[in-house]
Amino acid sequence: MDHSLTDRHRATITAVCNTFIRTLERRDDPDGLWGLSGSGRGTEQAVVAAVEQMPEFANVCEVLESLDQASFATSPRRIREQSLHEILIGGDDAAVALRTIQRLTITISGELSSNRGGSFDTERDAISDPAPKTIVPIIPEGDSLEIDADVVVVGSGAGGGVIAGTLALQGLKVVVLEAGKYRNEDDFTMLQGPAFNDSYWRGGPATAADGNVWVQAGAGLGGGTVINESNCMETRSLVRDQWAKEFGLEGVDGAEYDRHLNSVRRRIMINGDCSDLNGPQLRMQAGADVLEWSFKRTHRNADPATYDPLTAGFTSYGDASGSKQSTLKTYLQDAFDAGADIFVNTSAQTIRVTGGKAAGIDAVYTDPDTGRTAAIRVNSETVVVACGALESPALLLRSGIGGPAVGQHLHLHPCTAVSGLYAEDLSSWWGPAYAGYVDEFADAHDGWGWVIEGVVYTHAAMSLPRQATPGKPEQTVNDFDRMASFIGLLRDRSSGQVTIDRSGNPVYGYAMTDATDIANSYDAVEGQIRLHEAAGAMSITSVAAGLPRWNRGENIAAFIDQCRAIPLRAGGHQLWSGHQMSSCRMGNNPETSVANPWGELHDTPGVWIGDSSALPTAPGTNPMFTIMALAHRTAEAISGIVDDPSQSTFAARA
Repeated sequence: MDHSLTDRHRATITAVCNTFIRTLERRDDPDGLWGLSGSGRGTEQAVVAAVEQMPEFANVCEVLESLDQASFATSPRRIREQSLHEILIGGDDAAVALRTIQRLTITISGELSSNRGGSFDTERDAISDPAPKTIVPIIPEGDSLEIDADVVVVGSGAGGGVIAGTLALQGLKVVVLEAGKYRNEDDFTMLQGPAFNDSYWRGGPATAADGNVWVQAGAGLGGGTVINESNCMETRSLVRDQWAKEFGLEGVDGAEYDRHLNSVRRRIMINGDCSDLNGPQLRMQAGADVLEWSFKRTHRNADPATYDPLTAGFTSYGDASGSKQSTLKTYLQDAFDAGADIFVNTSAQTIRVTGGKAAGIDAVYTDPDTGRTAAIRVNSETVVVACGALESPALLLRSGIGGPAVGQHLHLHPCTAVSGLYAEDLSSWWGPAYAGYVDEFADAHDGWGWVIEGVVYTHAAMSLPRQATPGKPEQTVNDFDRMASFIGLLRDRSSGQVTIDRSGNPVYGYAMTDATDIANSYDAVEGQIRLHEAAGAMSITSVAAGLPRWNRGENIAAFIDQCRAIPLRAGGHQLWSGHQMSSCRMGNNPETSVANPWGELHDTPGVWIGDSSALPTAPGTNPMFTIMALAHRTAEAISGIVDDPSQSTFAARA
């Protein structure tokens, strides 16, 4: 439902945007980008349009009215910055609402900045070869369409894509329903704005209901595999052992699961030849060498024949080179070539159940250009739910199936971040953003630990110093080319939950409460700080309230103590998640899991979970490879067809 803001609301939003996005002076600014305020880019107009369609509209209006009563728009900048800062560090509805405006402002500003060009946007010009779309989605011509299938797969990412391709090649009639758009290399501009709008869930970073964690998830044909950084990390043996022993996932602790890993490895071309280290990762490696910590290069699903480090740093906006072997280019292409019907811009509404068993899906197709809708009815006795750990539980909840564990046990791999300033230009934009990592502390507490990875260096990163934190962002902006940022990725024991609002849309919350998680997160912050110091950083800044900073020569222990005193929640350390998992997890116990150890719902035969939400726990590593291997396992369980029956526990049981 659309709402309308008053003129006073709009004036306050303009002032807020200009406080978050202030004019800055940068030595090298040929496009005049940094000299523009939020309103100078037209940011406030787009923010207004977004706010008027938000379910949080009422809370946002309350914040705007409170600021207006305090004469926010006419106050000096320093007062405005302090006012916003005081709200942001709170934990109430006002803080959540303001963080929503902050996220919109920074994201939209980055989009408008992208349209102006600049050094981070020039490499796209080097790619001129056309890339025709090789999948032809079904577009319903009338107001409704009914179709029969052996299997209907809802979602097309790491899990859904693998299941669709595997089952279609086995001869089953497969229908794929994808809520997002179909975009390929010709559509990938390597710019933040178009990517956020068209390839990310809810248009980019989304804030939790409690404001504690920002999440990013893929949306579109191929899901997160199209916009992730291609890290292919195997499921660690201790995680596999835990899943087999505690959750009943037979075979994942042995050769059978290796077979699934190897099948996926071959299909998506996982290799170690496309992992060039850029400046920040070389600093990470150097620091690890000094500290005698374990540093490893990642393996990535990239085709060496078309891989180019000049464009590899932009794959989170879609890989314009075509090197990334996402499910779009592999398993979904297999499915289409084998006769699968693929729908895009089609949102599953409910799962139909007859006699306690799966009967199909009711969905709605929406033309992205005209808004025309059509009712899609898929009749199938096998339904695979694979729309991501935020949307999958919502679909089950709307359908009234799945049992008491639906939406529970949400894991996020919450990340903290620390930046270091170095003496030299690090060429942070060159090469893959995640080509190396430190795993010295991955098993810090009986298998529950943390790893240090890198970040993407584009407009979102450049927006960080513009946030309303008292200080001098000009210095950070002018030094951006010499900055390296690390993240501490946590294997979390804490869990959140996914519910639905009155319209049936997912609402998620997450609070870090587990004592081991809290200890590990603070250790991860300290680890990032010590890594930067060992690598020779001139100064170090924690991405937390107030952006606390250390300069070489100062007391590093005191700085670490300062960062450890900052809470791990909204208004403290900024927590971020690129991995959402376990909200419809597999397991033996119907009270604590949604699906059995093969992926089929405990309470509704014929409905299967086939995405990250099926993971019993957080794996502690980038999960794409794990999701795909488990999905391949589930696909074989659905059909009963395996590559080598002698190695399959499922075949022995069937």
